Amino acid sequence: MHHVSIFYCGYVTISSVFCRLVVTPGTGRELRLLDAPGHRDYVPRLLAGLPLADAALLVIPASVGEYEASMGPNAQTREHATLLKASGVGHVVIVVNKMDSTAPAFSSERFATIVADLGRYLLEELHFTHDQLHFVPVSAFAGENLCALSQNCPMASWWKPGSNYSGLTLVQTLEGLVAPHFAGYYESMRALVASPPANLPTHGSSGAGSGSVEVYLRICRGRLRVGSSVGIASSARAVNGGVVRCVVKKIVCLKQDSGRGGGGGSKIDCNIVYAGQFALAYLQATGLSAAAGSDSGSSLSKGAAQDLLVQAGGAVGTVIMKGPGLEGCRPHMHFRCMVRTLPQLASPIIPGSSFAFHTHGCTRDISCVVRRLCAIVTPGAATSDSQQGGIKCVPAGQLAVVELVTSDPMVLEPISGPQYYHGNSRFVLRHKGQTVATGVCERHLE
Repeated sequence: MHHVSIFYCGYVTISSVFCRLVVTPGTGRELRLLDAPGHRDYVPRLLAGLPLADAALLVIPASVGEYEASMGPNAQTREHATLLKASGVGHVVIVVNKMDSTAPAFSSERFATIVADLGRYLLEELHFTHDQLHFVPVSAFAGENLCALSQNCPMASWWKPGSNYSGLTLVQTLEGLVAPHFAGYYESMRALVASPPANLPTHGSSGAGSGSVEVYLRICRGRLRVGSSVGIASSARAVNGGVVRCVVKKIVCLKQDSGRGGGGGSKIDCNIVYAGQFALAYLQATGLSAAAGSDSGSSLSKGAAQDLLVQAGGAVGTVIMKGPGLEGCRPHMHFRCMVRTLPQLASPIIPGSSFAFHTHGCTRDISCVVRRLCAIVTPGAATSDSQQGGIKCVPAGQLAVVELVTSDPMVLEPISGPQYYHGNSRFVLRHKGQTVATGVCERHLE
């Protein structure tokens, strides 16, 4: 079922998410690199892969003029940073590339200027914390400070331990990132479908019995056992507004045999996987839970539910879950949301405003309409102190509560639900190719 397709058009990645498993040479740490497209035209596909990531590499140029252009009002560096914050990525490694093109080459002053300027934007406007940001100067063309820094490189005189900087190479920085703490809500599991690594085997006989569907996924919270009954819901495929019920027939962990990025790998059967792990799960559909607000039961046959599982299981970002809060994972169309409007918003939001709606696991063209403006929220103030009622518009740079109606059922887990997973609650609004607002779902309204 899995065929990882990656296409290049003028060296622009336009596949949904290209995954490759590597083992770092220093500590042997196993990393999965998710190459998501960054071009403006493919931001929806980028958003499909961001919830899978614990950290992100934000590559910016150090060359004079090029950095300034990348930080312009409508430049992609600003949009990419906004999307990272909106998706809840925990660590951002800012790779300051083309250090060989500064004047003079490998200038410490130029690097310090970029750190101060970009750091101010990330800290003050996007509200990242210092612990989340990691600046690393490199020259990909000269091969400097990627895996090692040459002693005859001018950067070696100031990029070293004991100075104002860490002195770490890019690989060392990645090796030193602290993995996120996963809460042990073992009774409540959430997982997202991912693209399988291109350099690992994902084909062949599964031994899980006929009718099982192979799904490559990442456990985001909780744990998944063989024999568990789970639900699967997708914003990328029509599942009649319901949740496909499945049973886990088999779980396989993939291991990379070569630390040099070779194609060799192996499959290891396991009975249980925990939060933070990637695995192949073989699922078999047992039925379909009715859509929210519909009559109980389902008229779909087991075979029809299996067909829906095949469709949804092949879409990156599809949600797989079990335990409390399953009602919150059903696809809905009417939401009460908290949104933060961005400076790129040209016209204030009013009732009836229409936007492109993007969230995890959906690369289709989904639109939404603002049904009602509920409140203007003052950050840090009590809800009672917020402006409620009589709101005519929401301008740029505001935090507001609004009601949205999407054109198709979407999987958004409300933050008010029991043991919700934050990655399933976030979304962004875009208009005319620009990200104009970010938001989270507070609750369903249907």
